[in-house]
Amino acid sequence: MAWDPFGERLAVIFKDEEKQAQELVAVFKTRLKPTFEVMPSGFVRGPPNTVPELVTFQQDFKKGALLTVCWSDGSISFIPLLFSPSPLIDSPCQFENGTFANSLS
Repeated sequence: MAWDPFGERLAVIFKDEEKQAQELVAVFKTRLKPTFEVMPSGFVRGPPNTVPELVTFQQDFKKGALLTVCWSDGSISFIPLLFSPSPLIDSPCQFENGTFANSLS
């Protein structure tokens, strides 16, 4: 699972009962304020006969979120998710390296 630095996109690799990764990466739109929301956005499929092994977001992509997926055959996909990030006005919460941090705690 990886969250983009703006906290607006979430990428998830799901596993089955045998803890084997499924072939798709699920992508969600997320919102923190005024209430926390998670909304399905789409899926990413890799090359034939592969499963995702790692998902991460580039930390300094200015046009939204750049998702990187590493696949079981060694290939890498870069998927730009283009959007205008919402301003984090007066927000005590921030995302650092894909991890949610609250400056009040």
